[in-house]
Amino acid sequence: MTVKPVSSPDGLAWFEPERFAACGARAAFSTRAGGASSTPFDSLNLGLHVGDAEAAVLENRRRLWSALALDPAAPAGARQVHGARIARAGPEDRGRGALAWSQAFEAADGLLTVERQVPLFVLGADCALLALAAPGGSGCAAVHAGWRGLAAGIVEDGARQLSKAAGCSPGELHAFVGAILGEECYGVQEDFARGLEAAWGRAEAGRYLARGESGRLGFRYAAALARRLDIAGVKPQNVEHLGHCTACRRDLFFSHRASGGHTGRMAMTVWIP
Repeated sequence: MTVKPVSSPDGLAWFEPERFAACGARAAFSTRAGGASSTPFDSLNLGLHVGDAEAAVLENRRRLWSALALDPAAPAGARQVHGARIARAGPEDRGRGALAWSQAFEAADGLLTVERQVPLFVLGADCALLALAAPGGSGCAAVHAGWRGLAAGIVEDGARQLSKAAGCSPGELHAFVGAILGEECYGVQEDFARGLEAAWGRAEAGRYLARGESGRLGFRYAAALARRLDIAGVKPQNVEHLGHCTACRRDLFFSHRASGGHTGRMAMTVWIP
C-alpha cells in the first residue's frame, strides 16, 4: 500500500495514506521541512510545549493546516502524558489546543470524533502517531502510542472506541502509522523489559525484545505496534506504515532520542472532510 509524499510550493512536506480516501477521511503526517522555527526546532516544529518560540509554532501550524485546506484554528489536540486515555471530540471542541497549549484536552493521548470538520492531531518525535478511519466518513481517531501507552492498551482501546462510536467492526477500520524510532536505534534498559513483561506477560513481551551481539537490548517497536493492531481487530491489509526511522532520517523528522531530548515535534492530523 502506498503512502504518498506531498509537498507545497513553499517547501512544506508531509505524507498521506491513499487508502484513507476510501473511508471518506484524510490523514497527514508532517515532516520537519518548510517551517519558521530556528535550531534546534528547525523548521516545522508543531509542539507548543518544547521551548520553541510560540509565534514560530503557531506560524508552522498555520502553514501546515492551511496547506491541507483546513482552518488553522480548527484542529483539536491534547496535552499528552504517555498514557492510554482516549477523549471524544464533538463540534464544541473544534479548535481545542490549536492556538493555545492550555486549551487542549487535558491528560489524553488519543482523540476520536464522528463529526465532520473536527480535525484531530497528536504530536511526537520517535513515538508512534497513529491515525484511524472508519468507513463512509463515520469517524476517525488520532493516537499517540508511546511504549507506555502501547503497553497499557491504547491501540486496542482506540480501535474499540472508534468502531463502537462509528457503528462498524474493527475489521472495517483503516490505520496509518507515521515514522517511528526503529529497532536498531531503540535501545532499552532492563526496567523497560520488566514493564513490558508486567503488561503483556513474559513470553509475549519477549517477542519484541531483541538482544544484540554486544548484549544491548532493543525494542522491536514496529512489530509490537503491528501486533497490537492485529489484536485490536484491524486487518493487516488495512494498515499503512510510513516505514522510516525518525533517528536515521533526521533530515526529514524530529527525533527526541537522537537529539538528546531537545527538538521539535511532528503532527499526525486526521479529519473527515
